Amino acid sequence: MAIIFAISAIPLFTAMGAAIDYAQINDAKTVLQAQADSDALASRSGSWIKADTYRVEMARTVQMSILPILGLDTVEIRVEAEAVHIPPTLIYTEPLQLQLDHSASDYNALYVFCYNSDTKSRGPTTMIADNGGTTGLKFPTQSCAPGEHREFALFNARNVRTQPSKWRNGGGVARYWYYTDDLQGLSILETYRCDTEQACKPTTQGGDIPVGPNRIANVEKRECEPGKYMYYGWEDRPTGGDRDYDDLRIMIQCPTVDRSTRRSVTLTK
Repeated sequence: MAIIFAISAIPLFTAMGAAIDYAQINDAKTVLQAQADSDALASRSGSWIKADTYRVEMARTVQMSILPILGLDTVEIRVEAEAVHIPPTLIYTEPLQLQLDHSASDYNALYVFCYNSDTKSRGPTTMIADNGGTTGLKFPTQSCAPGEHREFALFNARNVRTQPSKWRNGGGVARYWYYTDDLQGLSILETYRCDTEQACKPTTQGGDIPVGPNRIANVEKRECEPGKYMYYGWEDRPTGGDRDYDDLRIMIQCPTVDRSTRRSVTLTK
């Protein structure tokens, strides 16, 4: 019996050790998977594999307790998680201030469009104002799709403000488009974020926005947050202008979040 027990003890204890180490591996994998799931939902320590999908991959080395007697000291475990992030819908209101210089020699028209920062794509543009006296223009009331926000575009036709027939397709007229999402390094737009509506007005109107020619345009780095205001002041020509950034002025109230479409996150893998 002693001999039989001695012979059978080796595989018996090996099996018991394997079960212990297997349980240890499963426990470690469960903890690691929970961490990966949490990071995917919070979009940290991983990467975006699609515009709305965030993936996290993790690995960990587990030290074995019994299996080293068989030459297996460690086991590497790997897990991954993916989560789909659906941004909320933003609600915009009409601009609080919208002024275009009606004495400028150029024809200028201001457009609004929806922009997706992840895909770098622009939606259709809608004209909301010009300095040629066009009537019946309205700020679009519909919201952008989830994940999109409003941006502006300036259409500039040189030296034809008083010649409507040449605004769009008159021969020999230089025409340009400038988009707030990509100004290509041109010093054509001044931006400020303000805490109050009054602060987003020029100093000549009791606000904080500077006035005067030959200035260096301020570029706002902070996001437009609910309860705040954004000011945009345009120079209609990137070169040769007086750099007072008041050819077009627009002030908007930062959008609010549609509570029925608050950001949702779903773990998909």
